[in-house]
Amino acid sequence: MASGAVQVVISRPSGDILASSLPDIAAQPSVNDLPERTMYQYNSNMYLLLPEGRHFTELSKWNGGYYWYNTSMHKEVPYNINVRVPASHFLYEVYEIYTIEFGLIMAFILVVLLVVYWFSKLIVQILIKLTNETTGLPSKITENFEVSHTDSYIVEFDKLYVNFQQMAVKLKEMFTQATRMNTVLTEQAQQIRQSEQEFQRLAFTDALTNIPNRLYFHKQLKQLTEDRTSTVALMFMDLNKFKLINDTYGHEIGDRLLQHSATLLTSAAGPDRVFRLGGDEFVVVLPAADTGLVTRTAEQIIELFKTPFEVQGHTLQPRTSIGIACYPQDTDNPDELLKLADHAMYQAKQSGSSIVWHSRGAEQQGDVKHD
Repeated sequence: MASGAVQVVISRPSGDILASSLPDIAAQPSVNDLPERTMYQYNSNMYLLLPEGRHFTELSKWNGGYYWYNTSMHKEVPYNINVRVPASHFLYEVYEIYTIEFGLIMAFILVVLLVVYWFSKLIVQILIKLTNETTGLPSKITENFEVSHTDSYIVEFDKLYVNFQQMAVKLKEMFTQATRMNTVLTEQAQQIRQSEQEFQRLAFTDALTNIPNRLYFHKQLKQLTEDRTSTVALMFMDLNKFKLINDTYGHEIGDRLLQHSATLLTSAAGPDRVFRLGGDEFVVVLPAADTGLVTRTAEQIIELFKTPFEVQGHTLQPRTSIGIACYPQDTDNPDELLKLADHAMYQAKQSGSSIVWHSRGAEQQGDVKHD
């Protein structure tokens, strides 16, 4: 039988063929007598027979397979009708169905790929935009930037944008508040520093003469004497007959005389070397290593005080006496040094000399007397 022909056979139950669509069939075998094939039975009359050794899912096996239909003509007519239809007749339909299904699958895959590509591109664009928005956020906050927002059609990303906007606004408010607070703190710190400087100036400055006071003198003297390598010459002086001038002309003129005296001492010794201890008492601190400088300064002070002082129509002739003590030659104690200079000043007043050194073994020279 040709592999592609449909065979119709009418036979007796014994297998003898009465009629056949193909002339080369001698007898009709039963289903069980067929060559080795894989048989699938659909019902009591219908079978599908496929070549042995091939899988059911392979379409190529259908070329050698066929459908077998076997039935009796009538109860009273003992003849069988056998119809064999090659399965290859249905392969074109199967191929067509498979082709359609394959095309649909490929179309579905293409649609899925396009959707995934569009969705991934949308996500990447959103992430790139979000990255650009968040890059350099601190500097952007200082520049008062605004976060742009466009609908992404994805609820989660829209919420992320909204949350980021709220966070940026909050950070901006916090930065603005921190900036204001920093400005306030900076101003307060400057005010505190200015207050400290002013307090220090007031604490260490004599209010009347505007030169360093007793407190600053003791601080400076302590620092100088703590340095064992330094030498200090301390001049102690006051104004002769200041009490009489103060009582005669009044405290205002007395204060003017004290201010004038501070100016004279500063011009002779230099700034930050003259101190007012109180009343009419002043001290001058110089390096004792340069005795020539100390002597010249003391003599210049005496000469400056010889010039009359005109104030409110009165002519005053101030005079001063100077006592000098040296560290560490005379003593290594700061308080003792001040006492020795004070004692030398009183020796100058009693002896009528203008300048007296408390130096051991020194000799009197002219207007300068050594105690």
